Amino acid sequence: MKVGIVTLHRGVSYGGFLQAYALSQFLDQCGHEVKIVDYFPEHRERYYRMPAFSSHRFGLNGRNFRILKEWRLARRRISTFKSSVETYLPTTRDQYFSASELKSANVEFDVCVMGSDQIWNPRTTGGTLDDTYFGCFGKSEMRRVAYAASFGGIGSSEKKGMSDLPQLLGSLDVITVREELGIEMVRKAVNKEVRRVVDPTFLLPPEDFPNRPISRCPDDYVLGYFLQKMDAKRQIATSLAREFGVPFVDVAEIVARERFSPFNLLALIRGAKWVVTDSFHGTALSIANRKNFTALGLCGEAAVRNGRIVELLTRLDLSTSYHAFPDEVCLDAILEGSINWGKVNDLLQQDVQYSRKVLEEAIAG
Repeated sequence: MKVGIVTLHRGVSYGGFLQAYALSQFLDQCGHEVKIVDYFPEHRERYYRMPAFSSHRFGLNGRNFRILKEWRLARRRISTFKSSVETYLPTTRDQYFSASELKSANVEFDVCVMGSDQIWNPRTTGGTLDDTYFGCFGKSEMRRVAYAASFGGIGSSEKKGMSDLPQLLGSLDVITVREELGIEMVRKAVNKEVRRVVDPTFLLPPEDFPNRPISRCPDDYVLGYFLQKMDAKRQIATSLAREFGVPFVDVAEIVARERFSPFNLLALIRGAKWVVTDSFHGTALSIANRKNFTALGLCGEAAVRNGRIVELLTRLDLSTSYHAFPDEVCLDAILEGSINWGKVNDLLQQDVQYSRKVLEEAIAG
């Protein structure tokens, strides 16, 4: 079958890229002709914008040297993500810069899969729900499937942009979500069946991802991968590194000095002795690769997004690996906890096999 995917593949996000890669590769392995719809509206394009910088205009004093350094770093990150998308993701030949442009295009898919990632979070789609992520385009006979769609963390500001949710959900033939929160929200909005499935990064076996190790990396290390810069989080990772007698490797420091792709991040997780992260996908990829890890909560307004990690770890009997408040974490408590990988793998594979079956049946109709 000709299968399209609509997802957040062009954000400057390691997890967003890897879930798009995993879903497209899994469907390809199932024998489908797969294309990711290269939907790049303004609310996604803003992640690629570069502010103008002129040394002649501003002068290169100490402050502007710092600004210039940050500008060059941002430019390198954006360039790396663009290159990764063009090299590894099977995007459509045409790019669509608005929902109306996609609606008027002649896209011919037998099935279109919407997901995964936070496609139903208004915060990621310009403040309101984007009907493209509900399949509101293409021919009427095209089958529309939501796979592992996520609302992310819904605060009061996000709720304001969700008034169209019941109508938009009605356009879908099959609805699956990534979290229990999604099940609750869908059931409140419409009288349709909804099921929970795993993130696409679990659909693809770890060995099916490209291995792209970085240069100048030690053989054994504690890895820190943080979405939120916070001294307490870094302190936990450095304390673990001292305890084990190995170096501490900080993803942020590597990103600052060289080109760093999503597959470089995956290679770092694979090679680590221990991973400390506050990222959902950092946690998921550690589990998929059987790496000892410590998952930390996001703080402040971002704490609303912690439910994704908490739910994942609870389902896999890994709750003791999560610490909501980094300032209160005791190193002894981390070291005392041990992961029963046999049990974790059994629970995970049950979810994975169920999710694969649900997706294959949804596409087959």
